Amino acid sequence: MEKNNQVSIWFIFNSAGKFVAHCDQPPNLEDLATRGETVSIHTTNEAAEFIKEMQRGCILFKTGLTPPQPSEHHEWDGKSWVIKNKQAALNNAKAEKLKNANAKAQEFINKESGANLIPAFELATWGLQAAEAMAWEENKKADTPILNGIAAARGVDENVLKAAALKKAKQYSKLTAHIAGERQAIQDRIQSAKTIEDIEAIVIGYTLPEEN
Repeated sequence: MEKNNQVSIWFIFNSAGKFVAHCDQPPNLEDLATRGETVSIHTTNEAAEFIKEMQRGCILFKTGLTPPQPSEHHEWDGKSWVIKNKQAALNNAKAEKLKNANAKAQEFINKESGANLIPAFELATWGLQAAEAMAWEENKKADTPILNGIAAARGVDENVLKAAALKKAKQYSKLTAHIAGERQAIQDRIQSAKTIEDIEAIVIGYTLPEEN
């Protein structure tokens, strides 16, 4: 179908008003009706704006779109967006916020430590390297096969490499302790939140520890 030389697009919505599919040919309305589905027709020019509205969380209600959905926890009751199961919504919001906080903490550690630039097999030796470096600090005659092997392969002095590994191990330990504390503080705030608004107000961010 064409309207003012523009092709029409049929947008199909389920019984809850959520977008299901679209097509450029008229759908079988009787078939859609058996599933409680409805159609909204738009020209190609109108479609772009219509899609933007749906992406903002609007759903089809009767003959038009609702206001944007405030959050994934809101449901349309026919008149407005409401939170029906507030406790379940609060628990879900807490879980998502904590998941985000954990992911950002790991991203921060990976970036600041350079772990995101290291292959997995080598990263797996960091703990062992740190243990050997700490042992070497206490006893210069301590057995350090991993650090010795790395030094030999790199062609660098063993003691120079061990000193560098020791410094890096201490920096990493300081960094992870600091970020762990900040992450746990955020988790405490999430767990003590009473409303979804409280959770949304929590800012997730991490900082480097202060230099001694």
